[in-house]
Amino acid sequence: MTATPNLDDARTLLAAADRLLERSLERAREVTGGGKNIDEHQVLAERVAYAATEARAARELVEAVSALRDEGSAGEVLEMTCAA
Repeated sequence: MTATPNLDDARTLLAAADRLLERSLERAREVTGGGKNIDEHQVLAERVAYAATEARAARELVEAVSALRDEGSAGEVLEMTCAA
């Protein structure tokens, strides 16, 4: 990461978040028996679902800022905000 975060930093963080989310999903599948025992693990299921939602929102934000950058409409502050 640079001193001033940018879109490339955001992509790096997204990749790490995606890997962590995949591991979390795998573990949740194991713990819940593929979803069969989800009622017994509601807190786990809610937290994994929340993390997946946040990861999706972050990805969409990075994609939107990337599209603006490609159009020449994104400034350094927007990229920095996206990566923060």
